[in-house]
Amino acid sequence: MKANKNLVPYITDEELEAFADAEHERWTSWHQYVLSKSERTSEGTVIIPKELVDRWDTQCITAYADLSDEEKESDRKVFREYVQAIVEGVVSRFFNEQYSVVIKAMDDCLTRWQRFGIRLFDLWGWVGQVQKRADYATERLEHFKQHSDALQGHLDSQSVQMKRSRIQHESIQQGLYNTIDEQRGYISRLQRALMQEGKEVDDEGL
Repeated sequence: MKANKNLVPYITDEELEAFADAEHERWTSWHQYVLSKSERTSEGTVIIPKELVDRWDTQCITAYADLSDEEKESDRKVFREYVQAIVEGVVSRFFNEQYSVVIKAMDDCLTRWQRFGIRLFDLWGWVGQVQKRADYATERLEHFKQHSDALQGHLDSQSVQMKRSRIQHESIQQGLYNTIDEQRGYISRLQRALMQEGKEVDDEGL
């Protein structure tokens, strides 16, 4: 709608026409009321009864606060009709426009939240994948630790066996050395005995 630039701001041409139509109905009702209370002459003129003329003259010079309740209610009725036209026109349009703005803002907000939700869902999926990989790495590390502990136990066992074997080897080696020394001593004694026996033979021969 285009705003009516020649009249009140924020009033569109369609709303202006609606107000003018309401005013025309008000004026028509008033005119018909006046004619219904008046007397038509053969010349086409209208004669308004004196009591109506006197009452209307009195109302014209009387402030609203001093009118009777019935006269005030008549003015209120006309005002209600204008207010209803304004509400149905300008106010209704204003709230419709504001409602459209609010709905659009809510749609935009919902769209952003949906996008954020999708991104958050993707992020949670990525976190889940990372968690799975971390769990797998932890499992492999635990398996490696168990294997390492088993290997270390095996190495320790082998080390103990090698230590025992070295001690046994050293004991055997020492036994061999002792045996060799004993054999050497025996040979030395045997040589000395033979030498002594040979000397005695030589002495007897002489």
